[in-house]
Amino acid sequence: MKTETTGIYDVAVVGAGPAGLAAALNAAVRRKAVVLFGASRSERLLRTDSVENYLGLPGESGASLLDKFAAHVEQFSNIERRRENVQIIYNMGDAIGLLLAGNAIVKAHSVVLATGVSFGKPLPGEEQYLGKGVGYCATCDAALYKNRPVIVVGYNEESAEEANFIAETASSTVFVNCTGRSLPLSEKVREVQQKPLEIIGCDHAEGLRLEDEVISADGIFLLRDARAADTLVPGIALEGRHVAVDAGMATNLPGIFAAGDLVGLPYQINIACGRGQLAGLSAARYATAQTAKKRA
Repeated sequence: MKTETTGIYDVAVVGAGPAGLAAALNAAVRRKAVVLFGASRSERLLRTDSVENYLGLPGESGASLLDKFAAHVEQFSNIERRRENVQIIYNMGDAIGLLLAGNAIVKAHSVVLATGVSFGKPLPGEEQYLGKGVGYCATCDAALYKNRPVIVVGYNEESAEEANFIAETASSTVFVNCTGRSLPLSEKVREVQQKPLEIIGCDHAEGLRLEDEVISADGIFLLRDARAADTLVPGIALEGRHVAVDAGMATNLPGIFAAGDLVGLPYQINIACGRGQLAGLSAARYATAQTAKKRA
């Protein structure tokens, strides 16, 4: 649901794990128009067979908890779910802009980042060839690799969807399945279950070295649950690998809040949900203030 008078959402939430869902829910309860980005539901939690320290729900699996969280959020008609990946977030003056694939832009008065924190180190060659054949969104850059060979390295369920999408235009598509699960893949996609070791190339990425083979490609996409916050939001302040926030989950950038594992230890579901609720409340208040300013 968009704000009818401005076409701007009150709150945009980036990330659909526990913190993101809690933020969206808390903003929606306050009658804000919310857009929730993120198809992924937290790979780390999906792999958890039993959660013993979630108050009132002992022994639930991570997947079961996520299903219950998502079902709760779906009860609110003022939360719009979108599966696209947000490429960059920036201040547009009258609002905060979220750039999507195909240069589509969504505007919001406030944003909650709940993208999680990456626990793995970048692959050797990843940072060197970023923007030179290496990217983080296969659906965004599919047109650049028409009739060219592509590799998709997938760490979550949604990466299979991106591999299927780009396979419609690429000359060949290899999916390196790092999830440990069977995923639905197009017959046009070759699946490989090996550990990626290194991205190789010269001036441009030229291939991926795996445990047992080297695969050549013009484009290599690394699809993880989390990416570095400062690449998503230029100018955001960090404390080590985490986003720096105050007691209300506000970052150093006006209108941008953060929650969940992204803001620091401890990495627990209870903590993520609590931080998400607080960030959603702060973002809703900020949106209210921005709307009042425009009416004044």
